[in-house]
Amino acid sequence: MRSPVLFLFLTIIHVHTFGQNFKGKLLNKTDSTALAFAAIKLTETGKYATTDEKGEFTFSIPESQSLLHLEISYVGCKTSTTIVPNAKTINTIYVACAPSTLNEIVIEGLTAKEIVKRALANIPKNYSDSSYASPSFYRQYQKINGKFRNLIEAQTVVMFNLSTSNDQLLAKESFATEQLRRSKYYPIEQFDRDNISDLMNKNPIYHLTGSSLDPNALEFYLFSFDTSASANNYIINYKCFNFTSENHGITNYATAGIDPEGRESGKLTIDKNSFAIIKFERKALRNKGYNYPKYNNFVLPDRKFTQEFVEGHLLAEYEIINNKWYLKTMVHSYTNEFFRTQTYEKAYTITDCFEWHANTVTRYINKELINKFYFNPDLFNEKYSYNNAQWELLIPPYYYFDKQAVYKDLGTLVPIEQQFETNGK
Repeated sequence: MRSPVLFLFLTIIHVHTFGQNFKGKLLNKTDSTALAFAAIKLTETGKYATTDEKGEFTFSIPESQSLLHLEISYVGCKTSTTIVPNAKTINTIYVACAPSTLNEIVIEGLTAKEIVKRALANIPKNYSDSSYASPSFYRQYQKINGKFRNLIEAQTVVMFNLSTSNDQLLAKESFATEQLRRSKYYPIEQFDRDNISDLMNKNPIYHLTGSSLDPNALEFYLFSFDTSASANNYIINYKCFNFTSENHGITNYATAGIDPEGRESGKLTIDKNSFAIIKFERKALRNKGYNYPKYNNFVLPDRKFTQEFVEGHLLAEYEIINNKWYLKTMVHSYTNEFFRTQTYEKAYTITDCFEWHANTVTRYINKELINKFYFNPDLFNEKYSYNNAQWELLIPPYYYFDKQAVYKDLGTLVPIEQQFETNGK
């Protein structure tokens, strides 16, 4: 199997002059089972953390802090507790929250939040729970300091390998490339890029935990009905001022503890009959007053640059086929700024764009493709033979920018068709 593309990482170096690490572990008071993926707010600092599979979490607290107040949100439960921290061990915290599924008793006169919760509870019955393939079109490109660079387009088959766990649908996507073309590659320092597998991980239906629709995070959102709702659909807006799930190319974002760097708002379109999520859109912005904790936003491995988030956007749309909903379109973009470590001079502003469109849904795979599926396809380096005639099919339009503007920048020195042919060799 090909090696996965390397990504940006953040490193956290604990600053002893600031305080100490408080390590905790949440257990259910009833049966001592771990409360995994619970959301926790530390009242003293306003910081947030999420427990891992073992129920463990970490906060950085001042040395002088002798009492901690924790606000805990778990599926079907919201509570608070006060503890005396012990920095020398993992602090076990027993919480009276019984593990529960997303299914709830629904009453008439639902609030906006209750509608969203019901939509999440209905995911297993509204979306396909048996594996399928989706022949599709994929595009990614960058805008670097105002110029478009590094275009990749692929006609690819996405295999959604589906399973069920704790009443949630889970997917492990794999990819087979049928046709591929690339523009000339302009490497930018040691910065790496996300790819199609990272984009598919943003699908909140099959990757619910850690997404903006994670049930454990909803208690920190403000929901409201949108006035553009129709007779068939609810349209619900949400806002979250305290954190964002936009990881903007950082693979260890969930554990880096920097999610308060941004805030987000979004909109959900939900079918009134089935409570299926038809469309999900999220916008994230940097909190201007946010300062990264010392040493934790270096770009590894060389630490020549620090990275700061600017903004991000995500859109996922679904279509119904034979009474089940399937992913139809997903687009994602984010902008980061990079500063030179020694001088704090801004060196780059980079916007990464990813656009995916499904052509159809099938459970039949061409035998020529069966052995060509990869979990982490290397579209940056994969060899291909370019034939313009194979690209005369209907190509989806650009979502984020104008095609002519992109092609103008890409073809400044070498015609774009010549680049497509040359870069496959």
